[in-house]
Amino acid sequence: GKYSSGSTHECIKCDVGKWSGNGVDSCTVCSKGTFTNSTGSTSCSDCSAGKYTNQNESISCQDCEGGKYQEATKQSSCYSCESGTYARTGAYYCETCAFGYSSTPASSRCDVADVGYYLLNTTSYSKSEVCPKNAYCAGGLYAPAPLAGYWSDRSEYDYSSVIYQCSRGTCQGISKYAGGLRNSSCWHQHSFPEFYNKSSSYINNEDQDKCDLSSDVLCLTGSWGPLCGSCKPGFIFRGAKQTCEKCDLAQSNALLMLIIGCSLAFFLGILMLSVRYVPRFRDSALIRFIAHIDTGSIKVVWVT
Repeated sequence: GKYSSGSTHECIKCDVGKWSGNGVDSCTVCSKGTFTNSTGSTSCSDCSAGKYTNQNESISCQDCEGGKYQEATKQSSCYSCESGTYARTGAYYCETCAFGYSSTPASSRCDVADVGYYLLNTTSYSKSEVCPKNAYCAGGLYAPAPLAGYWSDRSEYDYSSVIYQCSRGTCQGISKYAGGLRNSSCWHQHSFPEFYNKSSSYINNEDQDKCDLSSDVLCLTGSWGPLCGSCKPGFIFRGAKQTCEKCDLAQSNALLMLIIGCSLAFFLGILMLSVRYVPRFRDSALIRFIAHIDTGSIKVVWVT
């Protein structure tokens, strides 16, 4: 713990952060992961588990920050906890989050929901609940997203957990999109009116404007409103397809049906006349079949 430079007959104690053995002319600095906080030390102490020092000549060790851990001694750094685990200050291992909760990497607490859960709207947004039926919950800070054929009210985060069944086939849901959530940023907590700020860096203004148009997130093209139950201006509901189509497309389909109906009526008329004025057609199998057709029941319906 002392040294002599040779210019004096006295031995001098090593400073803090240094050590020495017997008969030396200088002291050695403590290496990373070790320390000494007293003068005249004959050795350096190792940093204990949960602590580290990344400098030479250290006089103390630091606790691992929250979200990090170190299980070994004599270390110069700490490791980050993985998602789904957490660690408090000075930890030598990471703890697993409670059931229904999760965490982001290097977290000091489990403050987000696990997959299949969502966070209730509480003061701290820390209470996790099981995902509602007919919805998908991505966990984290994401709200429940309705599956195909279902709808939710996005006007407030609180309302998003109530899932309604749609009477029409105009609710697109999320199931037909591979990889989970469609427009995933729109289901994040910060995209709801009571949370987001247009100046926030989490979601840009263009994406936020898309999220504000809830119908584009919840409904198929051309439909909008509660339960996606209305068609937008310029669209018309087609009962057979259960979708809203552009009016020009619907009118084109109606015109095609009209042409087909008129052509069929004309063809039947020619055949009926043939029965009356061409005797050799009267006993044919085709004419006997046509004779049983009630031509008065043939109608052409214009779809509006």
